[in-house]
Amino acid sequence: MLIFSLSIVFVPAHKDRICHALRRSYPKSAHVFDRKSCIKWWSPLLALLLGCTSPTPEIHRLQGNTMGTYYLIQWRGQTPSKFAVRIDSILHEINMAVSTYIDSSLISQLNAAKATVYILPTHTSRARARSYHFIRNAQLADSIYRLSHGAFDPTVLPAVEYWGFGKRKSPPDSDTLPDSIRRCLGMRRIALHGDTVIKALPCVQLDFSAIAKGYAVDVLANWLQRKGVQHFLVDIGGEVRAHGFRKDDQPWIVGIQNPHLREFSTLPALRLQLFHRAVATSGNYRNFHLRRGKKIVHTIDPRTGYPIATDILSASIVHPTCAVADALATACMVMGSAQALSWIDSLPNTEACFIASTVKGDTILFTQGFPMLLLR
Repeated sequence: MLIFSLSIVFVPAHKDRICHALRRSYPKSAHVFDRKSCIKWWSPLLALLLGCTSPTPEIHRLQGNTMGTYYLIQWRGQTPSKFAVRIDSILHEINMAVSTYIDSSLISQLNAAKATVYILPTHTSRARARSYHFIRNAQLADSIYRLSHGAFDPTVLPAVEYWGFGKRKSPPDSDTLPDSIRRCLGMRRIALHGDTVIKALPCVQLDFSAIAKGYAVDVLANWLQRKGVQHFLVDIGGEVRAHGFRKDDQPWIVGIQNPHLREFSTLPALRLQLFHRAVATSGNYRNFHLRRGKKIVHTIDPRTGYPIATDILSASIVHPTCAVADALATACMVMGSAQALSWIDSLPNTEACFIASTVKGDTILFTQGFPMLLLR
C-alpha cells in the first residue's frame, strides 16, 4: 500500500472548514466539536494559533533518502536556519541508533554483543543522542508489546533472519523453526534499566524496523514545531504525519492506494484528511518468498516465530503519533481483521482501515470512526 500527499479545495465557509476538519480528525470526540460549540469556541482559537487569516505562503519541499527509502517534507511559512543540514543530521543519528543494516549502529553492536549486559554509550553528545533514540524506540516498542499482548515484539529479529526477510534474502529449506532460535524470542528476555540493557541470552536481538520510520517522522515533526513551523507534512517511506493546514484552511490529504494483487481491482482509491494526525501502513503484498510453490509472507508472529498470513493484506492506522501508528499496523497484521478491528476500536484517538482477503475477493474494512476521516 502506498501513501501519497494530495491537495483539495474546500468550499464551505472558513469556520465550518475548521470544525469539519476537527470532527473528521477526532471522530471519537466528534461531540466536542459540534458546529455550535466549534464555531463559538474552537475555530476562533485555531484561527488565531494557526494564522488562518494571514496570506498563504508558498509550500516548500525537501526530499532525500533515508532508512532504505525516501523522505519528503512539505511545509509553508518560515524555513528554519540550516534546514536541510539539520534534517539530514537528525535522520543520520536515528539511523546510527536503530538501523540493523548498519554494522556500526548502536542496535547492531548490541545484537552482536556476546555479553548479556550492554552499557549504552554516553561519553559524547553524539553518543548520548544515539542512546536516547535507542531508548525511546525500546520504550515505545515495549509499550506496544504489552498493549498488543505480544502481537508486536521487537525481539523477533532472529526469526525474521531465519525466514529470509533480514540481511539473508532466501528462505530456509526446512519448514520448522529451530529451538536455538525459538529460545531467543520474547520481550521478557530483555530489560532496559537506565542506560543498561540486560539480555537473558546472548542470542536475544532487537529489531525496531516496524517502529523506526514512524519514530523518525515524529522526531522531525516535533523539531519543526519547536522551530515555529506550524503547517507541514512529513513522509518517510509512506509513513506520514501532518500538522496544521496545507493552504487556505485546507487539510493535508493523503491517498491510500490499494495493493494490486490482482490484475483488475474493484476496490476504490481512498483519500484521507489528516489534521494533527499520522497514518502508517503495514502489508504483506510485496515482501514475500515463494518456495516449492508455497508463499512465505514477511509478517512473523513473534509469539510462535513462524510466518503468519491472516486475512489482512494491508493495515493502515491513524493515530496522533506516527511511531505508535507504525507499530499498531504491524500488530494488526499478526492478529487478523476480526481481532484487530475490535482492538483498535477500543483504543482512544485511533482508527484503522484494513484491506482484507475473503472468499469473494478483496474487501475494505473500517473501524467505527475511520469513514469520518475520508474525503467524500
